[in-house]
Amino acid sequence: MLGLFKPVVGAERHKYGNSLRDVILGGQDGLVNVLGVVLGVSAATSEKPIILAAALAATFAESVSMGAVAYTSFLSERDHYQKELQNELWEIKHIPEKEKEEIREIYSAKGFKGQLLEEIVDTICADEKTWVNIMMSEELHLSPVETKTVYKLPRTNSPRFSPQVYIRFVPHTAEVCNLTSSTSPL
Repeated sequence: MLGLFKPVVGAERHKYGNSLRDVILGGQDGLVNVLGVVLGVSAATSEKPIILAAALAATFAESVSMGAVAYTSFLSERDHYQKELQNELWEIKHIPEKEKEEIREIYSAKGFKGQLLEEIVDTICADEKTWVNIMMSEELHLSPVETKTVYKLPRTNSPRFSPQVYIRFVPHTAEVCNLTSSTSPL
């Protein structure tokens, strides 16, 4: 690897992805799945402890599933990035004039012209790391995927979903344990 996309000291730090989106989508998806299990179990029995146990088991299973899906999709995204990176490196080495023309087109579309455009193209293409970084970000619109982040996903995505479901079932837990008498529906 060329050591591409090294952070610049003092550079702004931006997060990739959208945690709030993941929480909302994951929570809604999980609630629907857990509701399906609860409805199925409640059709078979009216015993609240059994229904609650099924809901908690479904919540746990859904949390594990969501963590696994996030992990594998992130790995897929990382692998796609690496494949495209290798393709760009090959193209720079084997068809540099075509790649240089693509840099010219990218910066021409940004409004650069004439001598300034040629200086930009020459400066970018003089350094392979800069050149491939520009091709990845400007041509392909891809950002590197940090491996450290990939390994954190199952630990962070799974728990994002669970509280939404647990909060929904807290009143029923109290009722099942005979702490209150609730008439609210599941």
